[in-house]
Amino acid sequence: MANYHPRKFFRDAPNSLLQRYFKQQEVLTGLEWDKINETRPRKIEVNMGKRKIP
Repeated sequence: MANYHPRKFFRDAPNSLLQRYFKQQEVLTGLEWDKINETRPRKIEVNMGKRKIP
C-alpha cells in the first residue's frame, strides 16, 4: 500500500466533493472553489495550514 499524502488526496478528490465536505465542517468556507484547479490544490493546502481541520 502506498503512503498517504494529503496533496495526492486533494489532487485525486473532485473539488465539488471537497467543497461539500468543508462546508459541512464549516471550515475553508471563504475559498473561491471555482478558481481552484482540480489537479493543483495549492490554495486548499495553504488555507489548511492556517486553520484546524477536523
